[in-house]
Amino acid sequence: MCRKNHLHGCCCLFFGLGLIVGHCVSSWFVCCCGGIALLALGFCIMRRR
Repeated sequence: MCRKNHLHGCCCLFFGLGLIVGHCVSSWFVCCCGGIALLALGFCIMRRR
């Protein structure tokens, strides 16, 4: 899925964040990881414009 385009970095970033968040779901850190994921999402959306 991650191809060499302007979204390559975000695609791979979200893949990594997905693994981290998935790992954190089993603990109380899910709120922290969720916040980090949302922050990255907002950053990618702003960067895309």
